Amino acid sequence: MAEQQLHMIRSNLDDLPDLIIPEGYALRTYQPGDEAAWCAIMETGIGSNWTIEECRAQITGQDLFLPDGLFFIVYDGEPVAAACVWPTALYGPTSAQVHMVCAKPAHRGKGLGYLVTLALLHYMRDHDYESSYLGTDDFRIPAIKSYLRLGFEPAYLEDSHRVRWAAIFSDTDQTDQWWRHVRPEPASYQIREASGNRVLLVILDHSQQDTYNRARRTILSALYHLDIPYRVLDLAEDREPSQALSTHQAVILAQEGLGDSLSESLARQMVKAVCDGIGFISFDHCIDRYPESLIAILPVNSAQTRHETQRVVVPASDHFIVRTHEPEKRHNLRQTLELMCVETPGHNPALLETDGQMPVMVVGQVGEGRIVQYLVSPRLWDAAYYGHGEGLDDVFWKSIVWASRKPFVMKAMPSYMTFQVQHASGASDGFDWLRPVLSRGWTPYVGVLTEEVHTDDWAIMADIASTDNVIWYPQGMTEKRGLYYHHPRSQAYHDNELRARMAQAEEKFKQHGIPIGHTFYPSYGEYGRNAVPMIMGAEVRYSLSPFLPNEAQLADHIHWEPGPYGHPGFILDDLFGFPGLFVTRADPEPYELIQNRRFRITKPSAVPGRNLLEPGLRPPRTINIVDKIISSAKMGLDARFYGGIMLKEQDIISLAPGEWEVILDRIDSFVSDTGAIKMAQDAVGAYARSKVQAHLAHASYEKDADELHVAFTGSSTVPLHLQIFDDSCRERALAFDTFEERLEESIQLGEWLSE
Repeated sequence: MAEQQLHMIRSNLDDLPDLIIPEGYALRTYQPGDEAAWCAIMETGIGSNWTIEECRAQITGQDLFLPDGLFFIVYDGEPVAAACVWPTALYGPTSAQVHMVCAKPAHRGKGLGYLVTLALLHYMRDHDYESSYLGTDDFRIPAIKSYLRLGFEPAYLEDSHRVRWAAIFSDTDQTDQWWRHVRPEPASYQIREASGNRVLLVILDHSQQDTYNRARRTILSALYHLDIPYRVLDLAEDREPSQALSTHQAVILAQEGLGDSLSESLARQMVKAVCDGIGFISFDHCIDRYPESLIAILPVNSAQTRHETQRVVVPASDHFIVRTHEPEKRHNLRQTLELMCVETPGHNPALLETDGQMPVMVVGQVGEGRIVQYLVSPRLWDAAYYGHGEGLDDVFWKSIVWASRKPFVMKAMPSYMTFQVQHASGASDGFDWLRPVLSRGWTPYVGVLTEEVHTDDWAIMADIASTDNVIWYPQGMTEKRGLYYHHPRSQAYHDNELRARMAQAEEKFKQHGIPIGHTFYPSYGEYGRNAVPMIMGAEVRYSLSPFLPNEAQLADHIHWEPGPYGHPGFILDDLFGFPGLFVTRADPEPYELIQNRRFRITKPSAVPGRNLLEPGLRPPRTINIVDKIISSAKMGLDARFYGGIMLKEQDIISLAPGEWEVILDRIDSFVSDTGAIKMAQDAVGAYARSKVQAHLAHASYEKDADELHVAFTGSSTVPLHLQIFDDSCRERALAFDTFEERLEESIQLGEWLSE
């Protein structure tokens, strides 16, 4: 079956370019007897075997035919290009189609398709049409470029069209103008509600469009990632919830400036429900706009004035919400944020402050309920200001856990830890550095530089592979020469060259009986678009690269907004255009957003690290390695992605005798202190994909029976973990079987939680 044509839309006919016909050409409309000339043009590019009778049957004899809407461009009196207005009104009564655009081969490359299409748009505007659309095919790249220049944008009649447009995207040179139309919003930005009495009530107001969209990108995306069940009350549609507030775990004000939309009646219901035991978490700092009854229960004495801050500080670490944070650590924002200045009573601590000791987030209790009030704009969670994946994610989710009625449930990533060593060749020590890693129970992911491995070291790799769990992957050929992308030239290999290089690398692994892993991480994160189907054909299922194909590491990268946060360092999402390749990345590598929806990887500033080694070992290089790997892993765990120990082989072999063992001991100590679980990179990829594909759709608790009922929808190929928190905020995890479509389970909590 032939693929459905792609559609493009121009939503208005404003600001059309002037119609300027090049010298030697002329523009005219249909004249009786033009059917033969029209057929001659169409025969060169649209279909075949055109006859005058066929032209009349399909075009000039149709009721929709507009004689003054069929345009020809002529050269020396000969029609050489044509297009017609076709008023089918597919997209509404004031919309018309650009139809049958074609130019003769001898006159292509001169912009005639662009000009004849523009003539149609001028005609439509002059005849009171308001929009236009057209159909096209994937291979018509020159025509598509013209349509893009004329303001047409891709339309998506079905999900597969996004994938097809992604392929077209790689063949065009207009990424800045239309990339944003190809990539759909991540699923994490969408509202995904759940049922039961162990869900949050998230209050929004979509009539305030800017702040509503920001709440979807920042607050709802986090609830999606953590899979905390919730339902929404949209104040633009309903002034009060359809179910009693007491049937929820907590109420969340998720949007800036909601106070004006809250009725006094709803505020009084919220106050009563909180006093009776549900939680209240507000990310809306504009408390001076709240109804009076709601202000009265907040853990502040008064709201005074608005101020600004560019830094957030954790003053102490003596509360569950901030317990894993280093006291007095400063978090620098990308832009200043508005702050509500308040006075707080001494018994309600500020868990976050400015560097001037003004409260940023306070907690308190009223009756049986707990309250968390953020006093800084919720733009804090927007990447333009600070964002997720920057060091405060655990404060976000723990503030919800702490305030909410228990038992509290969510389906987040477990505390998995992986061990990655890149650019490995066994140089200097024949992979001796790997043995103490294995003896500590890790299943390391090792990226191999295939042309730098000595013959004897291939034998050592084979010996290790036969007795220990290691995930080997051909990462590159040499330190500076990529296997999947020509690193020095910053360009993709030709298909045949790429195929030969990959076959050569795979043959070396096969020769020595070394299995290749299912996780792809090319040198410098670079790979050609032609590499993707080849690696997927070799059973690769997961990727660690944050980049799209055909992008050099040091280039400005297209910001493809991967889920859940659009953060290029924290990704759990299918690679755009290749739904069979799932990206699992947890790396707080610094980046900056730049113009035209792009980002650039930046170098971290040189900040002296804390000494995490034993007193006798203080070489700066060793300290920097320990600081970097533990800090990076901690951020991944805190954000409920996973913790990654990420090193290059060169970092390891440059250490002095004994230092590698000390570093591994400190890493193990960190793993023990955090309760993390050592896990293979392939297994983390499989778990993360199933986690994203499954949804905690129902959570309810029967107090008398002490029984929790949950339901998952979607599918899972690995057992998923449900995190359950008790009254003391202690976390327990319960694993569930794999499933297709839906799984329902009931758990008797009493004895299980007390274990």
